[in-house]
Amino acid sequence: LSEYDTRLPVIALLRSFFHSPEGRPLFEAGTRAYRTEPGAPLIITLDYPAFVSRFPAADFRKMLYEQPFQTLALVGLAASLALGLDPRETGECQGLQARFEHVEPVAPMGSLKSGLVGHFVTVKGTVARASAIRPLVLGADFECPKCGVCLPMKFADGVFQWPEACPTPRCKNKQFELRRETAATVDFQVR
Repeated sequence: LSEYDTRLPVIALLRSFFHSPEGRPLFEAGTRAYRTEPGAPLIITLDYPAFVSRFPAADFRKMLYEQPFQTLALVGLAASLALGLDPRETGECQGLQARFEHVEPVAPMGSLKSGLVGHFVTVKGTVARASAIRPLVLGADFECPKCGVCLPMKFADGVFQWPEACPTPRCKNKQFELRRETAATVDFQVR
């Protein structure tokens, strides 16, 4: 963050809230920070109804709903700073990861539509089926057998796609060899 970053006032407000008489009890109740697995970020859980009723920024609900990733990251960073855990000094790539519990309203599963993608919603349910973990290919390099040029490709949403033509001006070959050792993958599971 630079000194001109527009998020700094929000972080400062959150940090001072965590030290205030209104926010301190919430913060102390939520400081049972834990990790989901070794190497994962520390997680702090806060009570949502109590938080929004006491936090002085009137537009916090809207901010969380419209920009959940950024808002949760700011809450987590402010909580880290309030605890004296500066991510730059601790070596963590980020501060605490903030989570809210008791969030209302709960959206019925049938109401989940594409318009809610990227928004903060609460759902309640039981996972009935989960697929096996499989690799999702993010990218790989292809080699042109004619001219030997290496062509790196990225796959949006893991959808594999062959290069259309060699980018070398005189080659224009349309057949490529996949260099398997360059494939970048992540674990993926459909729940």
